[in-house]
Amino acid sequence: MAKKPTVAAAPEVVDSIESLEAKLELMREAQGIFATYSQEQVDKIFYEAAMAANKARIPLAKMAVEETGRGVLEDKVIKNHYAAEYIYNAYKDTKTCGTIERDDAYGITKIAEPIGIVGAVIPTTNPTSTAIFKCLICLKTRNAIIISPHPAAAKCTIAAAKLVLEAAVKAGAPEGIIGWVDVPSIDLTNKVMADVDIILATGGPGMVKAAYSSGKPALGVGAGNTPVIIDDTADIKLAVNSIIHSKTFDNGMICASEQSVTVLESIYKDVKDEFARRGCYFVKKGAEMEALRGAMFKNGALDHRIPGMPAAKIAELAGIEVPAKTKILIAEVTSTDPEKEEFSHEKLSPVLAMYKAKSFQEAVDKAEHLVLAGGPGHTASLYVHPAQAEKIALFEDTMKACRIVINTPSSQGGIGDLYNFGMKPSLTLGCGSWGGNSVSENVGVKHLLNVKTVAERRENMLWFRAPEKVYFKKGSTPVALDELGTVMGKKRAFIVTDQFLFKNGNTRAIEAKLDEMGIAHDCFYDVEPDPSLQCARRGAAQMALFEPDVIIAVGGGSAMDAGKIMWMMYEHPECNFEDMAMDFMDIRKRVFTFPKMGEKAYFVAIPTSSGTGSECTPFAIITDKDTGIKWPLADYALLPNMAIVDVDNAMTAPRGLTAASGIDVMTHAIESYVSIMASDYTKGLSMKAAKLVFENLPSSFENGAKDPHAREEMHNASCMAGMAFANAFLGLNHSMAHKLGAFHHLPHGIANAVILTRVMRYNAAESPVKMGTFSQYPYPNALAAYAEMARYCGVEGKDDAEVFENFVAKLEELKDFIGVKKTIADYGVDEAYFLETLDDMVEQAFNDQCTGANPRYPLMSEIKELYLDAFYGREPQTTPSCRPVRYPPDLRRSRHSRPSGAPGVYDGARPMRKDGSAMILPESKTVLVEHSNKKVYDLGDKIAKVFNANKPASDVFNEALNLARISESGIRTPKPLEVSEVEGTGWALLTKKVSGVTLADKMAAEPSKFYEYLEQFVDLQVEIHANRSPLLNRQRDKYARMINGLPHINATTRYNLMERLDGMKKEFQICHGDFNPSNVIVAEDGQLYVCDWAHATQGSPAADAAMTYLLFALTDKQQADAYLELYCDRADVPMQVVRQWMSIVAAAELSRKRTDVNDEFLMSWIDVVDYQG
Repeated sequence: MAKKPTVAAAPEVVDSIESLEAKLELMREAQGIFATYSQEQVDKIFYEAAMAANKARIPLAKMAVEETGRGVLEDKVIKNHYAAEYIYNAYKDTKTCGTIERDDAYGITKIAEPIGIVGAVIPTTNPTSTAIFKCLICLKTRNAIIISPHPAAAKCTIAAAKLVLEAAVKAGAPEGIIGWVDVPSIDLTNKVMADVDIILATGGPGMVKAAYSSGKPALGVGAGNTPVIIDDTADIKLAVNSIIHSKTFDNGMICASEQSVTVLESIYKDVKDEFARRGCYFVKKGAEMEALRGAMFKNGALDHRIPGMPAAKIAELAGIEVPAKTKILIAEVTSTDPEKEEFSHEKLSPVLAMYKAKSFQEAVDKAEHLVLAGGPGHTASLYVHPAQAEKIALFEDTMKACRIVINTPSSQGGIGDLYNFGMKPSLTLGCGSWGGNSVSENVGVKHLLNVKTVAERRENMLWFRAPEKVYFKKGSTPVALDELGTVMGKKRAFIVTDQFLFKNGNTRAIEAKLDEMGIAHDCFYDVEPDPSLQCARRGAAQMALFEPDVIIAVGGGSAMDAGKIMWMMYEHPECNFEDMAMDFMDIRKRVFTFPKMGEKAYFVAIPTSSGTGSECTPFAIITDKDTGIKWPLADYALLPNMAIVDVDNAMTAPRGLTAASGIDVMTHAIESYVSIMASDYTKGLSMKAAKLVFENLPSSFENGAKDPHAREEMHNASCMAGMAFANAFLGLNHSMAHKLGAFHHLPHGIANAVILTRVMRYNAAESPVKMGTFSQYPYPNALAAYAEMARYCGVEGKDDAEVFENFVAKLEELKDFIGVKKTIADYGVDEAYFLETLDDMVEQAFNDQCTGANPRYPLMSEIKELYLDAFYGREPQTTPSCRPVRYPPDLRRSRHSRPSGAPGVYDGARPMRKDGSAMILPESKTVLVEHSNKKVYDLGDKIAKVFNANKPASDVFNEALNLARISESGIRTPKPLEVSEVEGTGWALLTKKVSGVTLADKMAAEPSKFYEYLEQFVDLQVEIHANRSPLLNRQRDKYARMINGLPHINATTRYNLMERLDGMKKEFQICHGDFNPSNVIVAEDGQLYVCDWAHATQGSPAADAAMTYLLFALTDKQQADAYLELYCDRADVPMQVVRQWMSIVAAAELSRKRTDVNDEFLMSWIDVVDYQG
């Protein structure tokens, strides 16, 4: 037999802080052992402990009465019996060890762990029963328990605990798993509460408050002041005898005991007579009442002698002569204010206050006041006929009590499992927030467990929803429509279309078929290209007058959308568009539930263009012309019942529409394929649709109706892609395109096309800042998905990356063939207006419903980069690149150009050109500065900054452009003259020479004047920050690009940096980006000039100051601190604002990879954890 684990011997007596600490240390060791026990072991210990307590119920009750002098022996026996038997019975089958719940379908496992050591404060009113109760629930939950008894009941409390401990240890529990304070005191009780893991506090309000103020989790109970109402419909005998039974139990010391009774006037005398007949004494008003008041209350509080005293003894103390077997003393009073009437207090004795009420409402008002004044959250009682549902409901709604007992003795009813077997038995009754407690129910084993919830990854249920019927093939329209009459028996059809299609005769064949079947029909043909709410209302009004049982939408996306909205208005005119348009994360969990459709009319969709796929999607967009608000609706309630995909209805589409709608189909196919919600059911449709577009769009565009096969395949592809994205949804491409259309009126298909491959490159990143959130999307896999689709479409390559590049190239060829331009700017969008609206577009695109299904979850700064790339014509690779610059004509030069009038031969110090191409520097040049990536030469009247061959020409031109724009703003800077290639080296920037020395040189040469020069330096920076240059790169965009491209940090740090960057205040002042004394020239006339504007941006001055601080700190922390203090003072900027930027600018500086900068130093600043209180 295995030897039971043991712990060291505990102190014999706990009577000091030191002995208590020693005891707790050993108990913690014991609890650690106990925590390893199995459910079987624990249940055996629980059983034996309950049995031992039950067997000792009489001797323990005797000890309690002898020691405290309170209560009724026989009732204490019942309480001990209850604490042992009922608690065991309630929890004998409860799992409290290890796995307590397992749901394989949902992948949820719940594991129970003990809390540790429970500190139990035991009252004098119920000492042994409460000790038994708390010890048993701790044993059941593998917790240790240390008891701090009331000094007036210490012996009996300890005896109960010791008895349970001995039985538990005999059954296999570790020695010392139950402990107690032998010589209780407030100091030791406070020490117990401070050192345990959770507190079970039962006692006076002060003790309970101390438990909650201890800094440890606490389960405390509030005071009880239970009011009772006896309604005029109640069974008076049942009510009176139940109250007597409860109030006399252990002489009223259970906290749930009745403290007052309010009786309706119509039965007041009958109730009073019944109380008197059953042995209760009504205290006479006047001298007797005042004598009782004086005996029971001292200075407004209950006298310590009163709790648990029999009624006759209390009367004797007051000098009132009553029969020896008097059950209850009843004081008839009127006030429920405890400040005015002491008998409205909790009395913990067989003394009852009695009130008279003229109505049930008045009785409820009195009871409510009594609960709130003396026992908020505890218990309230009502005696009423069970059929009086309204009265019961009023009482339930009004009482701020966690236990409301109906027709039940409140003492026995409140503790549970005696008069209602659904209420758990307990001797610790929570009072909720009303009573200042953390629990509002009867405390049990679940409150002493830490439950771990292990959630295994599960893929949620997916779906595939499509119209009930999809009919396709050239010429299928009349055949499909025939079903409306011959099968469905429809009588009245309402056609929704636009004026062009109506006048062009596109509805005539449909109307003829309806006439043939004898189906009456009406037509609304005023749908606008961008359907409005006002238009839909007109159509719905016409529809309501006609009362159709079938609606037929004929046209492109606009007619379909308008038809769906009219259908909704017709079926449910009460619908609220703002509610229906609310965005959702999961369409099945949206807050608004769409009403059921189709009860009035069947919906048929007949597309006349091959693009939107609206005939089989649950989407519709409507615009309120009065407010300009677009309402995007998305719900499967809007899914058409029947779709007729007949190319005869789309043969005559013009080339422009064919191109725009065709590339829209391709975008639908691609985005739905890489969506985080894509499934095997949607991917097949997406791939087939994409392949059909590649194979048929060129001919459909070029030959139109002359190639009916190509037209039909495009029509099919449109519907298939529609079904795919109706279930897998779309992505960022559509989100951005929606805003390009809304702000700059680009046709939807064109808006999709111009950003398509850019978004694909963005999504294809293998390590994005953030990925889409959906249970079935395991990791970033867009690149593999793109490659998979590409291979199906016939694209080849040695690996996914090459296939992807070839796929992009094939898409670009297709776009070129159908006339899609390269950039947003090429479509005539004004640059200034584009930049002005950019931030709004970015925010709205981020908030677009489509964004959530994108495989890469975008930051707003990244969306902005994509818009800028698409506008200026630069392609990102796997992450967005920096915003390009549109160069003015004087700086947009080719590699072989030179400034107008520049000489072509050598003339002394002037740079010479060989054969009119590359520049040759003069031999007389002087090296001023030399870095790993550049050299700066003095050419006499010019300065040449020559970069090595690795420096992109675009960066050199960008610096020149920055310099030009800074000069235009009025800031003193060397004038830019020329950008040219230098033979055998790289590109060079030539500027006019400013004769002088750098401020850094002056600081080094005259250290005594450092602070004087620092003031000039700071004043110059503040002066720079007062200016704006709207065409400079955005600082936030640049930092975002630099952070995204930084390999030194992990994904979490990158995310935190980007999140912080997104949260910083948007500002647009000129910022140098590398402002330090070596970039400030003190001219011979004393004027200060600023050079090296390669990193200039428009943004936050605080960020620029943060960069300067770091540059100072790299060499001299003291100088850095002096700079920061001076800058914040001169710029009137709080220092913490600058410091908030330091992690961001440190990351940006790190990305520059400068050899003279300490990477370790910069990494030490990249800490973006924002502590929150």
